[in-house]
Amino acid sequence: MNIMSMLVKSCSFCNRPIAKGSGTMLAKNDGTILWSCSSKCKKIFLF
Repeated sequence: MNIMSMLVKSCSFCNRPIAKGSGTMLAKNDGTILWSCSSKCKKIFLF
């Protein structure tokens, strides 16, 4: 197992890597978890 893959998540919109401890998680009512790397990606998800 690659250690780097355990420490980094990817943005659900642009696929940019998100370091551990940063980014924003959005949990939808259907159980889907979306990660955003920036406020720009977060605004696109919420629109």
